[in-house]
Amino acid sequence: MITITFEPYEGEELNYLEKFKGGITRKFGEADKIIVKLEDESDPESPCALWFHYSSVKMEDFALWEELGRFAEGREKYVIIYDHLNSKRKGFWYDEELEWIEQDIELPEAIKALA
Repeated sequence: MITITFEPYEGEELNYLEKFKGGITRKFGEADKIIVKLEDESDPESPCALWFHYSSVKMEDFALWEELGRFAEGREKYVIIYDHLNSKRKGFWYDEELEWIEQDIELPEAIKALA
């Protein structure tokens, strides 16, 4: 079970994410849950994070690392994939190393709640 998070997005940038979502959907099927997390819940125009939760996809089965890294780098966005089964995350932080970094973590409560 994985959750893919993209942050932060706003306005027209959401169109780019919809295109990438199509690629993920073709590879793994529709996400079980798609969540839009506004930075400021009282402002519908505020930047948001988008989360795509896949209950039947395992981290080791995910095969879009290169494409997702290019997507994140080209749009200067953070992408983090949480592995619910192993309490890990793999992140691509465009403003740090241009590579995927895997970390053992305690899953954030909001991510745990998707299971």
